[in-house]
Amino acid sequence: RTEISDAPPDVNGVADFCNSGPPFSDYCAAGQVRLLTVREEEALGPCVARYFASKLWGGEEFFMQIDSHIWFVDGWDAQLVHAMRIAPSKKPVLSTYPPGSGG
Repeated sequence: RTEISDAPPDVNGVADFCNSGPPFSDYCAAGQVRLLTVREEEALGPCVARYFASKLWGGEEFFMQIDSHIWFVDGWDAQLVHAMRIAPSKKPVLSTYPPGSGG
């Protein structure tokens, strides 16, 4: 049974991002930021959420799924692109189970 919290709704981070001005708003205007919102009482768990998120793919060269607990190091994007380019596959998949943020 899903319990509904009486906490206020989360801040719309996508709206904040898209309204923050160039260069970020340019990505939104170009359709490069896509959002699927699911009401709390309709959520079916992380596996279904990941499936729905995969349907937002719009033909980009790279597709990445993360959750809100990820911390990035400087240069993470260049490192990830490099790892994809040297992988011995035409369609590589990089996967990990990251450590918790508590150390």
